[in-house]
Amino acid sequence: MRDYDVCIIGGGPAGLACLSAICENYSLDSLSEDQVNRAARCMHKLRYPRKSVCVIDPHSEWMEGWKEKFRALDIDFLRSPALAHPNAFDKNALLAYAIENNREDELIESGCSDQKSLLRLGETQIGLWKLPSTKLFLDFCDDLSTRLSYDFIQGTVKDLSKVFLSDNSHPEEEECFQVTLNDGIIVKATSVILAMGTVGENIVPPGLAEVPTIFKYQWTEMDRIPTGAETVLVVGGGLSAVQAANRALRQNKRVVLCSRRPLVERHFDLHFDWFDRRTSTKCMADFYHLSVQERLRLLKESRDGGSVPPIYMNDIRKWERSGMLKVVVGDAQYDRSIDVAMLPAAGGVSTSSTNSSSVQVWIQGEPQIFDAIVLACGVQPDCARSALINNITEKWPIDIIGGFPSITEDLKWTTDNLFVVGGMGSLNIGPDAGNLMGMKRAAQVVANSLDCRCWMRECDVLSNRFEAFLSDEETTESEAESTSSLED
Repeated sequence: MRDYDVCIIGGGPAGLACLSAICENYSLDSLSEDQVNRAARCMHKLRYPRKSVCVIDPHSEWMEGWKEKFRALDIDFLRSPALAHPNAFDKNALLAYAIENNREDELIESGCSDQKSLLRLGETQIGLWKLPSTKLFLDFCDDLSTRLSYDFIQGTVKDLSKVFLSDNSHPEEEECFQVTLNDGIIVKATSVILAMGTVGENIVPPGLAEVPTIFKYQWTEMDRIPTGAETVLVVGGGLSAVQAANRALRQNKRVVLCSRRPLVERHFDLHFDWFDRRTSTKCMADFYHLSVQERLRLLKESRDGGSVPPIYMNDIRKWERSGMLKVVVGDAQYDRSIDVAMLPAAGGVSTSSTNSSSVQVWIQGEPQIFDAIVLACGVQPDCARSALINNITEKWPIDIIGGFPSITEDLKWTTDNLFVVGGMGSLNIGPDAGNLMGMKRAAQVVANSLDCRCWMRECDVLSNRFEAFLSDEETTESEAESTSSLED
């Protein structure tokens, strides 16, 4: 006998968005006002059984992976606006939560309200383009999780297979997934959602590959840098690199931020069109009309090596004026043959560092000494680095292109009822797959595929009461948008 209808593998925002989309009876964001009223009236008259859901994650609670990253870089505010969150019912939910709990002061202006293209949007006027604090966002996610029905299982999934619900001697019986954890726990579910984020390997610039590991840290390992390290080299040209530099500077360290190209100032890592409801549908339609190889190219080009929001660029300029930070453009090259004792410290300031506690690097043709090197160069997607994905691929072969599985446009693997959301599904979700907006859109696609809202069709919630006055070619804008959203 099966244990659950749905098993979500991953306790991050993509998994939470899927849980919300599955548990909510409908979404205000995809219905017209009339449809919302009909849905509210009909919902209480019906007794459709809710799907049973379990969530599996190595951590003991939701969003722990994001919490660790926030702590690692001491991040105070999200880059994503208040309209981007895992609640699949209402895009206003985070803003409403802030107002209800008297925490509006934890929403700061992003500068997006100054953009002419956004001024006419109601979202801009009410504050949905403001940036929430990380604490507000995480508290909101915790609150959302307490209002949804599910079982949370701490553990790591080792394997996924198909089994019959009853005896294997009856092949006509319905199949389900058997999810096996490392500790031997077995969960059965009719459908499985892989919400594991982007799987891959941290990028290490070739020129720094041979730097001794005692000096080399990923941006997620800032806590490991010795307190006595006085000079730090941060390598990268995106937001994570700037955040890593900011944290080191707040600890009174001298920092050189080295990027292969000048820092790009931009509110979000994607163009506004991907966030704007007036243009996002066209962005997705254009994306789906591309070949797989063209999609892969667009995924790389859309981020263009990373960007930095204005609020962080203002910090960078302040630190540069103070003399604590130097921003350089070029490649960093480690050379073990250089004698540390003969080199100046970073920025030309003397240092007490010795051969045993510092490393020498060439930047812009000049050698400099650093006590630590922080790499924030992004991740090279490679889903094959996951043992679970390798096991799945062996059972249900699929093309892997650019490190991403080439899933279907309804986000399915080759086998029915196995879905992929989050960054790993970028080839068929889009360049925002790893962003909160893309996660929520993917969650709606999965929920519709699982027929979580089939009752709305049966109760005529989606009908247009004025359709008798329309020709076959006509439809109202609201009806077209809602139908498209439900059938993505």
